[in-house]
Amino acid sequence: MNQRFVALVAPLEVKCQELFAMPAVAASDVAIGTPVGGVYLFSEGDVHLYAGRTKRSIRDRIRNQFGKNPAAASFPWRIARVVTGMQATYKKKGSRKELLADPKFKTAYEDARARVGRMALSD
Repeated sequence: MNQRFVALVAPLEVKCQELFAMPAVAASDVAIGTPVGGVYLFSEGDVHLYAGRTKRSIRDRIRNQFGKNPAAASFPWRIARVVTGMQATYKKKGSRKELLADPKFKTAYEDARARVGRMALSD
């Protein structure tokens, strides 16, 4: 294996364990002053469901996941697609706009958005 790569990934396991060991907070309660840039983890109990990263405000990115702007909420989209069995598409048919017009999908999306807002979060 390339030694430069080995040197770059060596600290990742420690960082991962530090993330898992952090005290969880409710996603809706992320404090003002949370660092800019970093990794965050959504969990339900001991089950880790979604890890994300951002170069911008971690607090803003987390809040986007259950906020009112569907374009910024990738995790609830993923949950709603799994629940409904409706797969992602890059065509007009099956687009996010079209999916939100479908009552079944819209309900699943709104439920997922609320669920994400209740999840525990490590950042």
